[in-house]
Amino acid sequence: MRLDETTIRVSTRPPTWMNPFDSDEYVKQIEWAREVWDEVAGPLSERWNSWLNLFNEKIKQAVINEGDQEPPRHNHYMPQFWMKWFADDEKRAYQFDWDHVGAYKFGKPRGIRGCMFERDLSNIVERDGDKAHATTEYARSRMESDIAPHWQELTQQGTGYVNGNLDIKMEISEYLARLWHFSPWNIRHSDNVMAEVLQDKKYASYELPAYISRKVSFDHWDGQIPLTKFYLFARNWTIRPVPTPLALPSCPFIGAEHIDTAPLIWVPLSREVFLALHWAPRSPPDKRTIYRETLRRIYHLPKGYRKMIIHPDDKICWSRAYNRHRGVGI
Repeated sequence: MRLDETTIRVSTRPPTWMNPFDSDEYVKQIEWAREVWDEVAGPLSERWNSWLNLFNEKIKQAVINEGDQEPPRHNHYMPQFWMKWFADDEKRAYQFDWDHVGAYKFGKPRGIRGCMFERDLSNIVERDGDKAHATTEYARSRMESDIAPHWQELTQQGTGYVNGNLDIKMEISEYLARLWHFSPWNIRHSDNVMAEVLQDKKYASYELPAYISRKVSFDHWDGQIPLTKFYLFARNWTIRPVPTPLALPSCPFIGAEHIDTAPLIWVPLSREVFLALHWAPRSPPDKRTIYRETLRRIYHLPKGYRKMIIHPDDKICWSRAYNRHRGVGI
C-alpha cells in the first residue's frame, strides 16, 4: 500500500440524489474535509507507510535468516474485536445465515473466532495449496490493533469523541474503506477474472508465479482506497443509540450501494450504538426501519456471505424481524 492522500481531488458539485436545499451543506463539508485532509492525512499516511515498509523488511529479513514465513491461514473478513461487541461474555454469538433453511438460519451460539472467516483470503497461495505468503493486506491487523482500544470510547462518548480525534476518524475511514473494497466477494471475483485472463493463449508460454493474479487484484483494490477513504472522512459522523438491538452484517455498511452517493450510511458499532455517516442533518431511523434495512442489506449480499452476528439475547428480536420483513421490500 503506497497511498499519497495529498493528491486526492474531488468535485464539490453536490451528488445528483441530494436535495438542492442541502447542496450548500455538501460543498461546505467537502471544503472543510479538504483542509483537514491536507493537515491530518499526510502525517498519518507517512506513519502508516513507514510502519508498512518496516513490516515488509522484517518479513524479508526473516526469510533470509529463517526461511519463508507463513502467515495465518485463518483470515477474518469481519474482525474479532468488532464481533465481540455483538457477543456475550464468553465471546459467543449466533451467526445468522440467510442461505440456511428454517431454524438453521440461526444455528447454535458459536465462538466468534469461528465466524466470518475464510482460509487464505488475504494470502497468496502456491499452486499446490500447501504454502501461503503474506500480502500487504496482512498488515491490516496492525490497523485493527490501533483501532480496537477506541471502540469503547466511540460507543460511550459518542459524536464528540470523533470530532475531537480527527486522527482516529482518519484511520477508521481508511479501515472502513479497506473493508469495503477488500471484501471476500470482491477478492474472489478478482481471482476469477484474473484466472480467465491468464488462460489466454498469449500467456501460455510463460511460467508465471502463483502470486501474479492475486497481486494484481490486490494492487487494483489498493488503488481504490484513497477516494473512498476521503468520502467517508468528509461526511458528518454522528453516533446514536438505538431503541432496538443491532446486529453486525458481514458487510457493515447499511443503506450504501455506493459510498460516494449514499445519502445515509449506518455502521453498527455495538448492539446499542450505530455510526451515521451523512452529508446533511438527518433524523435517526425508527425501530422498524433499522430491522428492515439491515435485512435488506443482508439479502442483497452475494450468496454465501448473507450473514450477520447476533447477540444470544437478541435472537428472538431478530427472528421476529426476519419473519416480518423477509418478503416485504427486500
